[in-house]
Amino acid sequence: MLYQIMDEIIKQDPEAEILYINKDSINFGKSVLVTTCTATWHRQKKTNRSNVLFIDEIQEITDFETAIRSLLAEGG
Repeated sequence: MLYQIMDEIIKQDPEAEILYINKDSINFGKSVLVTTCTATWHRQKKTNRSNVLFIDEIQEITDFETAIRSLLAEGG
């Protein structure tokens, strides 16, 4: 379902920057931390574009609520 939403965003805004974090990816390992998610977001987001963040299996990320609040507070 996430992929369908991402496709729809790209149809509506081809310039949109989509960052998809797959918690099951080997790049994040079994214990994904809030700092990993926020650092990845800051490293890959683009200025002057719509930036959309998708995190698959977010409930398995320790303190994911903190990451979301942090990104919102920073205007992320």
